[in-house]
Amino acid sequence: MEKKPNKFFSRMSNEELFEYVIKNHNGKTLKQLIEDESTVYNQVRKRKLLEELLRKKVLIKLTKRGLYERMNDNHILAYLEKRHKGKYMTDLIKDECSLYHVLRERGLIKKCLERKILFHKYRYNFFAAMEDMQLINFVKKNYMGKTLSKLEEDDESTYKNARERNLLEMLIDKGILVRSKVANKTWRDLNFALKEAKSFMEKENYSTLPSQGVLCNLGYSGLSCAIIRYHGGFPAFREKLREYLGHQSQKSELEGLIKDYILEGAD
Repeated sequence: MEKKPNKFFSRMSNEELFEYVIKNHNGKTLKQLIEDESTVYNQVRKRKLLEELLRKKVLIKLTKRGLYERMNDNHILAYLEKRHKGKYMTDLIKDECSLYHVLRERGLIKKCLERKILFHKYRYNFFAAMEDMQLINFVKKNYMGKTLSKLEEDDESTYKNARERNLLEMLIDKGILVRSKVANKTWRDLNFALKEAKSFMEKENYSTLPSQGVLCNLGYSGLSCAIIRYHGGFPAFREKLREYLGHQSQKSELEGLIKDYILEGAD
């Protein structure tokens, strides 16, 4: 759209300016209007027309993410092609992170790559300077809980570097990545989480389940996230774990101690 000078709008009546906004900016957010024609935004604000434009839903007071969530997949792809065609994935994340997250949540990343709207950037030098533990922490920070196939789809360069260094199995063992969507869903399964907690305690020689921080520091972020996200948090999960291991619950143990104390007093 060709941007017009401020004088063009200052000569308009309120009705003409209102019709101009309807014709050229209908359905946009305030932020998009500012980006596309800041002079129009300044004029409608100066004339106190914003409230009426919002009330009639000519303009939308939404975050960009809110706008994207109202679009169907085809509209999002059309918008992406118009504004970001030819960009690297990393550039899109930097420019419109909320759009990237919507694409990822809807499973549209692969389609964007196949249509050559977006491209992966093979950041070889970026990873070449990293030691193995730095790369592991990079994956943990940016791709926690993803499947191997999803990592490859979203960031092929990171996947290739981890594979070339034989780190994929370690990332899985640490609970940072999972093998498949089925494996990802298993964290929702209480019995699976309890089994993993038991295995951790035996392997690391813990008699009780430690804190979230300890689990994460030891590389068991997957278990830690599952406890918080799916199983009611650490106190509730510890109670379930005690039952799973055949131990008395804290409540039962306390009741037993009180009972023993009363019996000893009676003697």
